[in-house]
Amino acid sequence: MGRYDFFFLKDCTTYDLDTCSALNADSPYGMTFLPDAPDQEEYKGCVTDTDICGLGCNPNDDPNLDLKICNENQTMKWLLGNDDEVVLLMESPPDCMYWSMTYYQMSKYYSDDAGLRSETPGYFKSPLQEAVCTCPDPPARCQTFASLGSPINHMDLENENQVSGFQQPMAIIMTASKDLAEDIKQELYYEICGVEK
Repeated sequence: MGRYDFFFLKDCTTYDLDTCSALNADSPYGMTFLPDAPDQEEYKGCVTDTDICGLGCNPNDDPNLDLKICNENQTMKWLLGNDDEVVLLMESPPDCMYWSMTYYQMSKYYSDDAGLRSETPGYFKSPLQEAVCTCPDPPARCQTFASLGSPINHMDLENENQVSGFQQPMAIIMTASKDLAEDIKQELYYEICGVEK
């Protein structure tokens, strides 16, 4: 069981971060905190180019790992395998002008294709932009900070389900498997609505 919290500008200092991840001051980011999976060994890998190592909690005070965003031994950085899933069950926000949610992949391990590279170091305006586009030859864990889909908003709920987009039950499913995501979606729909979709 995890927890959900928000990330404000002051947290960049609280957690001693080098970048605030392009945070919009009037739209704080939400963060999903999760504990390590049962029997998970402490992750000691580093994000290549930024040299941030571990997942952020560093419970054993390892001098080679960074202590970053961690709350009650749960971290906003967690690992997903090909058959893992994270499901957020919630109620959509109350009536307002607009709300939206999307989720991001902060880094990715490349075993055979390192993706983007920049031929002009220093061209980018922020350390985060440069890190995203300077992934070295694999194998490497590279910063991505990439959105994993279009934002979900109240209009999506209204159009798909013919209900108000406010204060409605909803779920966000994060997994690398399209088949698993569809199975979970069908099961949740049956559990909530009592019918198969």
